[in-house]
Amino acid sequence: MRTVSDLSHAELACIVAAVQQALYLDFDSTQTKVWNPLKEWDGAEVCDQLAAELDRFDLVPQSAILVSSVAP
Repeated sequence: MRTVSDLSHAELACIVAAVQQALYLDFDSTQTKVWNPLKEWDGAEVCDQLAAELDRFDLVPQSAILVSSVAP
């Protein structure tokens, strides 16, 4: 598993874009994509999307890992 500090600026930007899209990218009545600050979320669906994005960048632990300290 990689750590956040292992990621490049481009990778971090990609992850943030995925979070933004999962939370706010929506479709209007004509099925056009829109940014919607009032989009309703399905918590489980959003978590699944975010987990998949973290997995794409090898940020998901494969087993329990002891954390001695958490870096910002």
